[in-house]
Amino acid sequence: MRPALVLSILRKAVIVPINSGTNCFMGSSCVILSGSVLPDHCVLGALSLQNKTHTQTWGLYACQPDQWRKPIAPDAAYFNRERGFVL
Repeated sequence: MRPALVLSILRKAVIVPINSGTNCFMGSSCVILSGSVLPDHCVLGALSLQNKTHTQTWGLYACQPDQWRKPIAPDAAYFNRERGFVL
């Protein structure tokens, strides 16, 4: 192939959706790569890099790349609020 043709092929954007489950939240400055899945009732810690699909619900994922850190109790205040903020 000619070099110009190779460059034009490499510059094509690949768009793949990410999936965030029900009642999830993500800390500030996270990087979430395409194709990633965060399951229901999970937290992605600040400054984390999510680059894969996770399946374990009710938990905290953190680090670079993100890993399972600890479980979150299903009765945690954030996930059981009726409206507004959790104080």
